[in-house]
Amino acid sequence: MDYKNFRPPNDNSAIGAIKEFNSPSKHLEPRRIQELLKSPLHFKAVENCTSKSLNVVGFISKPMCMQPRSTKELKQSPLHLKAVHPNPKSVSKSAESHSPNSPRREYGRTTGRKLDLNKDFLIKIENRIVSYLRRLKDFQTILKPGLQKLGLNDFVRILSHFLTFTGVRLKPFDKENKIEQTIVAMRQLQYPYKLNKSWMLVPSASIQNVLLLFDFLLDFAPQANESCDLNDEKLMNLHEIKQCEESNVQLKQELMDVESQLLAQVQTNDSISQQLRHELGTEAELQAQLKGKKEQLHALLEQTAQHEQNMGRLCLEIWRSKKQLKEFKHRLTQECCSYQAYGHILEESNNQLRLRCSQVQELVERTRQNLKITIEDFNVYVRHCYNHFGNEILTWVISPLAPTLSQIQSTQRQLNQLRHQLAFPARDNIRFPLTDK
Repeated sequence: MDYKNFRPPNDNSAIGAIKEFNSPSKHLEPRRIQELLKSPLHFKAVENCTSKSLNVVGFISKPMCMQPRSTKELKQSPLHLKAVHPNPKSVSKSAESHSPNSPRREYGRTTGRKLDLNKDFLIKIENRIVSYLRRLKDFQTILKPGLQKLGLNDFVRILSHFLTFTGVRLKPFDKENKIEQTIVAMRQLQYPYKLNKSWMLVPSASIQNVLLLFDFLLDFAPQANESCDLNDEKLMNLHEIKQCEESNVQLKQELMDVESQLLAQVQTNDSISQQLRHELGTEAELQAQLKGKKEQLHALLEQTAQHEQNMGRLCLEIWRSKKQLKEFKHRLTQECCSYQAYGHILEESNNQLRLRCSQVQELVERTRQNLKITIEDFNVYVRHCYNHFGNEILTWVISPLAPTLSQIQSTQRQLNQLRHQLAFPARDNIRFPLTDK
C-alpha cells in the first residue's frame, strides 16, 4: 500500500464502521494482522514531528507526519472487527451471542471457552505452523522430531519468536519468569482460551493447547506473500526501536528503584548489624554471668549433696541410736523384772538357808552332845574293861571328848586291830602303833 497518497478517513466512514460494529444482524470476527497493517488506521497523524523519516505525508494546509499505531490502539479501533455473514447453522448461536443476556464478547473472541477440536482441524493447524517454521533456519532442529515431542526450551523459543511481532512489552525471558511472562502477554492479546501453567511446563502432554496458541500467535507473524516497501520496514524498525527504548527506560527506572531499595536495605542491614553486635555483646555478658551463676549453682548443689549425705548419715545414726536405746530400755525393763524375781528367789533361798543353817547347827549341837556322851560312855566302858581285864592295850583306844577326824580314824584302826587280836589270840606278839591321845 502506498502511504504517501494517504488521506485520513472522513467522519462518514467512521460512523458507518461503528454502525456496522453495532449491527446485530452480522457476525463479527477479529481482523488479521495483515489486514490491520494495510488499513489506513494503522498510521495516525502526529504534529510537531521530530523525525524526518516519519514525515511521509503532508496536508495542503499543514504538514504532518504519520506514525504507526500500537497493537493496543489497533485492537481498540472499531475496524479491528469485520462483518461476516454467518452460516445458517450458526445463526442461532450468533443470535444468542448478541442477546442482552448472553456473555459479552471482547474484540470478537470469547475468553476462557472450552476446546472442541477434531483431528483434521489440528492437522491443518500443525501443517500451517510447520510450513511457517520451515522457512526459518533457527527452528530446523526443532522440526526434525516433530511438534508432538516439543520440549520446554523449544516451546519458549517459538513463543519468544512469535511474541516479537505482537508489540507486547515484556521483560526478557528467563528460566524463572518464562511461563508468567507468556501468560501476561496472552492476556494482553485477548487470548480466547484458557491458559494453565501445568500444560505449558510440559507442552508435549497437551499438544492441542500448544497448537492453538501457536496458531493464534501466527496471525501476528509476517507471511511469505506479504510485500512491504522500504518505508514500511523503516517504520516497523523505528517502532520496534522506540519500544526497546521505552522498555530500556522502564528497566532503568526499575533498576534505579531496585538500587534505592538495595541502598535502603543496606542501611537497614547496617543498623541491624549494629543492633546485632550490641545484642551479641550483651549476650556474651549474659552468657558470662550465666556461666558464673551456673558454677555457683553447681558448687551449691555439691554442698547441698554433701549436706544431704551427712544429714542422711546422721539420720541413720539417730535411728540406730533410738533403736539401740529402745532395745536397751526393753532389756533393762526385762532385766529389772528378772532382778526383782531373782531378788525374791534369793531372799527366799536365804531364808531357807538360814533356816537350814539353824537346823544344821542345832543338829550339829545335838550330834556333838550325843557324840560327847557316846565318847564318855565309850571311855567309861574301856576303863571298866581295863580295870576288869588289866590289859593296857585298852587304854590306847580311849578317845578325847572333842576328837579330830584323824584321831577318830586312828581310834577306829586301833579298834579294828583289837578286834582282830581278840579274834586270833595266837598272835599276841602284834603291837599297836603309837598314836596321839
